[in-house]
Amino acid sequence: MWNFDIRSLLASSAAVETVVSLTARLGMAAQDIGWATRVLVMAVASMLLLIALLLLVKRRDRRLYAALAESTAQQQTLISNLPGVAFRCRDDDVGTVLFISDEIERLSGYPASDFVGGNMRRLMDIVHPKEWETVMTRLRQGAATRRPFELDSRLRHGNGTFVWVHIKGRGSFDSQGRLLWIDGVMIDITQRRQAEADRERLTTAIEQADEIILITDVDGVILYVNPAFERVTGYTREEAIGQTPRLLKSGQQTEAFYHDMWHTLVSGKVWKGRIVNKRKDGSLYTEEANITPVRDESGDIVNYVAAKRDITKEIEFEEQRQQAQKMESVGRLAGGVAHGFNNMLQAILGHTEIAQMKVNAGQPLEGDLEAIRDAAQRSTDLTRQLLTFGRKQTINPEVLDLNQAVANTLKMLPEILGKNVSIVWQPANNLWRIAMDPLQVDQVLMNLCVNARDAFDGSGTITVASRNMHLTDADIKERTQRGPGDYVSLSVSDDGCGMDASTMAHLFEPFFTTKQHGRGTGMGLATVYGVLQQNHGFIDVASEPGQGSVFTIYLPRLLTAEKDEPAAVLADGAKAKPSEVPETILIVDDEPAALHVCRVMLEGQGYRVLVAATGAEAMRLAQENDGEIDLLLTDVIMPETNGYELAQNLQAKWPSMKCMFMSGYTADIIVRRGVVEDGLQFVQKPFSSAVLTARVRATLGQNVIKVPARD
Repeated sequence: MWNFDIRSLLASSAAVETVVSLTARLGMAAQDIGWATRVLVMAVASMLLLIALLLLVKRRDRRLYAALAESTAQQQTLISNLPGVAFRCRDDDVGTVLFISDEIERLSGYPASDFVGGNMRRLMDIVHPKEWETVMTRLRQGAATRRPFELDSRLRHGNGTFVWVHIKGRGSFDSQGRLLWIDGVMIDITQRRQAEADRERLTTAIEQADEIILITDVDGVILYVNPAFERVTGYTREEAIGQTPRLLKSGQQTEAFYHDMWHTLVSGKVWKGRIVNKRKDGSLYTEEANITPVRDESGDIVNYVAAKRDITKEIEFEEQRQQAQKMESVGRLAGGVAHGFNNMLQAILGHTEIAQMKVNAGQPLEGDLEAIRDAAQRSTDLTRQLLTFGRKQTINPEVLDLNQAVANTLKMLPEILGKNVSIVWQPANNLWRIAMDPLQVDQVLMNLCVNARDAFDGSGTITVASRNMHLTDADIKERTQRGPGDYVSLSVSDDGCGMDASTMAHLFEPFFTTKQHGRGTGMGLATVYGVLQQNHGFIDVASEPGQGSVFTIYLPRLLTAEKDEPAAVLADGAKAKPSEVPETILIVDDEPAALHVCRVMLEGQGYRVLVAATGAEAMRLAQENDGEIDLLLTDVIMPETNGYELAQNLQAKWPSMKCMFMSGYTADIIVRRGVVEDGLQFVQKPFSSAVLTARVRATLGQNVIKVPARD
């Protein structure tokens, strides 16, 4: 009963139960023995009970240690699996690390062991230098308020790059409220920040884009518009969102147009095209649109994105360019037609004049010849208008005060316009000077005023006004392809019937007219257009049906004060007396009829005349001629050798020979931008005998002017 081995008992797996059982048995046995023995037994029993208690404590500790080890392992596993870095640091100026998880190696390039165990790598060493103070301030503020803190910052990787992290944590305190350390976690948000930056750049680009960006849902309800939409359409973002693009519908497209567009989009295809839409103020504009379906991950269409560009001004500019090209082509055609036509008119007028000199006054044939002459003269005026339109008219520009030139022209207009037309003249003070042929000022003003008069139904008022104007690039783009700068403007406005857009589109085309048959040739405004083009100006027109019209011409300001003196020539029809000794004139023209007429005209004035049809023939006659040739009168446009080259060749051998040019169209051979080159004498076909002899006499009376060599 009493024999047992204490060591084996302690080593037994049932030690505690055994000790408790022995203690109980000793307690019952002690009741049957004496007092002394009882004390000893009770002492042994107490010792055994103590041993039992110790065994209980040891077993509990083993369980606690096992649970703690298991908990620690779980925590390590949990920390290792966290999508970030767990850390514990001191509240000091450098962020001394007490603990940090292994994930720190991926973010910083340094293992966790570099931060703990006395290796002294600190948080300060990896946080961006410019952000460390901010990080510590936020950590301490969070600790002071005992509230969680969070912020974004950058960690410097060992390879020199930076990683964005989101830091979140809070302070740990003891029972006395003292801060022990700061616990937190750092999560890598580099990709998120990059995505945010990309999204921000995209948003900024869309917001600042000059093109309209519009996003709708699958039903076409507008979800987003950028500022360009507001600028172009006049609708605010708040007004547009929740509406559909029908908000802009102009009525310029058919329902079939929209049906085809939607059929393309719902089938998943991109739609491209032009749409005429209506702004909030009711005005129309044209846009070039590119509408693309947007799909989700499953391939279903969830949105439509439209990128659209307002091309209204581009279309207007292209129309202006095409109109200018058309007018240029017509001008070249007009010049070519005028050249041939003027040669024929020269023969008609010349032979008519010769015939008139042979017919006695009062004979029936005299009236017929006069009718032929009048018809030819009207044809001459028409060809000159064609040359003006084509900018082929020869001009003599002068420095002009436009106010004075207009005032002189206005004095003649009442008789032309009639008594039912009132003229109001509003000249500007200190008007800038221009360079222009005064005759062209008359042409322009008369044509504009006659055009205004024909717009009246009975009586009306024409207002003529001058102004100094500085035009910017924006102003020029609205009107013409000329450059910006200072211009002198002259406007002619009326309160007549006005014009519609279709009429204005053809306004300056030759022979276009809305007048009744017989009331106009359709060359008036074409002449104005040609004059302005030749003088580097332009014209602007504003008109609406029933609201009258305003024609405004713009001429470039002349920046020099010097005045161009016109060449001194005798007036047409002035008496010209040849010298006592007959002078020799060599006439060269490839048109036989014109050549014959000129010969008869000059021989009738007592000149000795030689004629040639080509440059080669003229050179041969000059070499065979015994005497001196005083004057070369040559057509400009000829096959093989033109008149300018012929004059140079002849003057090279006979330096004293004087030269005079004639033509129905100079083609810039002796003319630069419509102005005859300095010193050269020129007579425009067709001409009368009086005009020809006067110009010839004036040329012979001057010193020899050498035809300059061309660069």
